[in-house]
Amino acid sequence: MAGTADGLRVGSWVELTRDGNKTRCKLAAFIKATGKYIFVNRSGAKVAEYQRENLALALAADEISMLDDGLIFDRALESIIDNLRSSRKD
Repeated sequence: MAGTADGLRVGSWVELTRDGNKTRCKLAAFIKATGKYIFVNRSGAKVAEYQRENLALALAADEISMLDDGLIFDRALESIIDNLRSSRKD
């Protein structure tokens, strides 16, 4: 189980599911000395903090799911292009 947590890298986007609510967040830091993984939202505010074992359990229970970095980048790029197009029309 912990192998999945070990494979998570800083900068990876995930979706947290808590009480039926889904939140997109990014792994902002992994503190080796304490084994803590810290997740932040798009604004940079801390959303969650997990110890390695708890993170592995949350991943196994599908409380945390990995998001495709390529897909997120594509969506962001499309949004930027759309904004540029609409600003040129004005």
